[in-house]
Amino acid sequence: MMRRKSPNHYVDGETLNGHMENLYRQAYSWRLWWLVRYSASKLRKTIISLAPSITNLLVRGKQVVIGMKKGKEVIISSPSSPAEIVNAIFNSADEDDPHAAVFQQELIIACADLIAHKTDAFDGILAIRLSWLIKAMQLLLEFFKEGMKKENLKERRRIADVKTLLDSSSLTSIAKQLELSKNSSIYDLSPTMVKELLEILMTKKNWNILTPVQTRRLNGALNRVPMNLYQRIWKILERTAGGIVIAGHHLPQCPTLKVMTQQELNFSYKIEAMMGDITQPEYRQILVEMLCILATIMERNPEISFSDTLNCDQLCQQAFQFFCADNNISDQKDMTPFYQLDESHTSDIYSLITSSGTNTTSYLLRAVMDKLLKGSNIKRKFSSLNEDAAGDLIISEGRKSEDTCHVS
Repeated sequence: MMRRKSPNHYVDGETLNGHMENLYRQAYSWRLWWLVRYSASKLRKTIISLAPSITNLLVRGKQVVIGMKKGKEVIISSPSSPAEIVNAIFNSADEDDPHAAVFQQELIIACADLIAHKTDAFDGILAIRLSWLIKAMQLLLEFFKEGMKKENLKERRRIADVKTLLDSSSLTSIAKQLELSKNSSIYDLSPTMVKELLEILMTKKNWNILTPVQTRRLNGALNRVPMNLYQRIWKILERTAGGIVIAGHHLPQCPTLKVMTQQELNFSYKIEAMMGDITQPEYRQILVEMLCILATIMERNPEISFSDTLNCDQLCQQAFQFFCADNNISDQKDMTPFYQLDESHTSDIYSLITSSGTNTTSYLLRAVMDKLLKGSNIKRKFSSLNEDAAGDLIISEGRKSEDTCHVS
């Protein structure tokens, strides 16, 4: 009715705004947090300390992305006035998810408090995308509820694992609340619980009990990358004449290398913006793993360069096709089975080229090597060799200086 009429429209001697205000106060007294957030959103209520909190995040090199994926996202990269922040939050809100406008305000405050006390909690996260942060928190709750529905012994052990994940982080109250209400969402949690759940996500407490696909989903939703990834992508771009394609976006070598520097945040923001259109957090992490492998190979082999465009999306798809061929999978659209593979943590990634391929690293590496050996990308001492000999020489060169690039 507020949408059809006006907030000042009278019903039973009271404006709609007045009725909503009464509902808000009653919901707060009953601690019905989803209703508190719903009514607060309709009343456009705001937290007064939003501007200082966002500034606190900005001075630590973090962008704040407000809004929902279905609606309009607003990137805040410089200090803004309270009015500008409030307008950005409510103007970019999704009408189908009214709670989010208020919940995102809570997350801004919670993130600012957490980064002030635990600065390393946001390591590897350049852009705090609030819509995906909500998704990450909901994923953890869904993981718990999914385990509660299972009946066999193995799945019941998974339930115990999740309780350990929560209880060991002083989140016993969350575990109890979820046990009482299997349909609970992130909006049902109290503000205190929200802060506690945010901390467990950002500090990665006991993430070792999560499956590979769950870890990828959470890392992808948090926009977490290895600390030096953007600088390594710069080095790849230096030796890729045709530029790089990431998440469907083309980054040309020129004028990028002329107008930006390797260490400046603008370049990092550019890469982050390119990956911002990815809709699946799991795929985002696979793409990050691919970029790490590319960087490692090119760092170890300075003779390698790309004369054409380096399409990272095609490399990820090629790796998935290798996986499908090895496992007789006919459906090459659903990458879920690929996401479920472990990521290799061996320092000798080149040994994975001829391995049986039980992890994503081996398949991604095979895709990169296939690209290298089929194109005119190997110069000087490699140029006169056939593909097999060149591949062997790349491997032997690489083993001289082992390093790793882990993202989980």
